[in-house]
Amino acid sequence: MNFLITLATGFIAVLIAENGEFTAATMYFGVLTGVSAAMIGAGGNIINDILDVEIDRINRPDRPLPAGKVTVTTATRLYIFSKMFGIFFAAMAGIIPALIAAASSFIIFFYSYFLKNIPLVGNFTVSVFTGMVFIFGASTVNNYSNALFPFIFAFMINMVREVFFFF
Repeated sequence: MNFLITLATGFIAVLIAENGEFTAATMYFGVLTGVSAAMIGAGGNIINDILDVEIDRINRPDRPLPAGKVTVTTATRLYIFSKMFGIFFAAMAGIIPALIAAASSFIIFFYSYFLKNIPLVGNFTVSVFTGMVFIFGASTVNNYSNALFPFIFAFMINMVREVFFFF
């Protein structure tokens, strides 16, 4: 479900950046942004599952990795595939989107490996990435003027949710 939400949000981010105008460019960059963001997000979920496989054997044994439905090797390959293609689709939109995608991929890995265990820092990181899709979408069409408010709104809504579920 997160994959589809991210895909739609990426497309909408471009539409917002382009003042709601449906053009061929909006469609092209919207699809690239949506697919790229969804692939990078999926990779983040996969690496998180790989790193948490031992904890999930106890807490969530029905999930694919702890249940043995998917091997760690297969999950690792899917992780690499999703990150590579996420960055590839971003690169088709331009150098700035590619740099954002690559940096996001690295930070998401760092989050899964380390930051998620630091109270409020991990929550803050997740909230930044929730809003970042609007900056990412704006970068594909080089029009950031409409991206700030959705970024802040998505960040704030998610931060409240993250902190609420933290405590």
